[in-house]
Amino acid sequence: MKGLFCYLLIYAVFTIGSHEVLAVSHVLSNGTAVTNTAQEAVSWLDKMVLAISKQGYQGNIIYQQGNNLQSMAVIHGFDEGIEKERILFLDGVPKEVIRVGGKLLYASADKGATRFNQGLLFSFGKKITRENISNHYHFKMVGGDRVAGRRAIVLEVLPSDRYRYGYMLWLDYESAVPLKSYMVDDKTNVIERMQFVRFQLMNRLDAKEKEMFTAVLRKHEEEKSLDKEEARDPEIGKDALSSYATQPAENAWKPLWGWAAGWLPDGFDLANYGERVSPVSPQRVDTAVYSDGLASFSIFVEPDKGKVLSQASERMGVLSVVSKVFRSGENFFHVTVVGDVPPGTAERIAVSVRPDEKRINNIPDAG
Repeated sequence: MKGLFCYLLIYAVFTIGSHEVLAVSHVLSNGTAVTNTAQEAVSWLDKMVLAISKQGYQGNIIYQQGNNLQSMAVIHGFDEGIEKERILFLDGVPKEVIRVGGKLLYASADKGATRFNQGLLFSFGKKITRENISNHYHFKMVGGDRVAGRRAIVLEVLPSDRYRYGYMLWLDYESAVPLKSYMVDDKTNVIERMQFVRFQLMNRLDAKEKEMFTAVLRKHEEEKSLDKEEARDPEIGKDALSSYATQPAENAWKPLWGWAAGWLPDGFDLANYGERVSPVSPQRVDTAVYSDGLASFSIFVEPDKGKVLSQASERMGVLSVVSKVFRSGENFFHVTVVGDVPPGTAERIAVSVRPDEKRINNIPDAG
């Protein structure tokens, strides 16, 4: 697929999943008193959203995708009101993700460093809005459990249709930070798993940790490769949460290449949009991010000089990736849909992308 690795990086710095049968009945209770009500489950989700953005913590995480297991170290905290996070990959080629406020940096020993604009990226939990997800998901308190030596509340969040995945969440009883999560398909197979194996709450970053962030950022700022991912539209650089909260009007956005999606799953709203340099050519790429409050997907559109109508699809762990080429007059355009939605959903979205007759006469020369 054309520039697939680059598009996956733009969509999300990393996603890893697993495949195993979910057995809710085997979740062991540790005596934590819970009631099986949707209201209480949603209340815990509210606490989780707040904890993810406000609570400091550190620990080790395991992600699993099929037979591929990744271990990572994470530290999340605040320095003078600025949110800072570092995720260090502990297996294979050294890699890390650094986030300071709205700046997001992905660094790899074999690919150098790349800076992204946070507005085009999502972190699980930060995009949750009760108003939207309550219309498309069912909530249930499952019981209590123990993860990384800590008491946890177990929640079940299942979709009301086949266009999105469901979730099982283990939230820390003290802080509501997710200690463990499963993403499940319509057959309750787990397609993504995250789990802390060591977890510690912290109030603030200490002097050593602050210096670590400063040193890492200084080092990567010196890398020449940082210059190649700058966005032209200043709106793209805004924080994803604030951009989603303001709900940009879809009819106010004019895609550079004059296209429109003919079908979107009910409940998915435009969360962010803009233009950026293509990872595979000098052309600009239209980028639109949609979210239902839990799941999200991105649509990328750019000129295609191959001028051959085609379509391909692939599943990479939790991510569904569909690529196709459509024609508008003498111009051909390449469409890529990437998201944590079922393959059938991504394919239907990609197939529905077509020229927008209201804007098609105003597009730049794609040749």
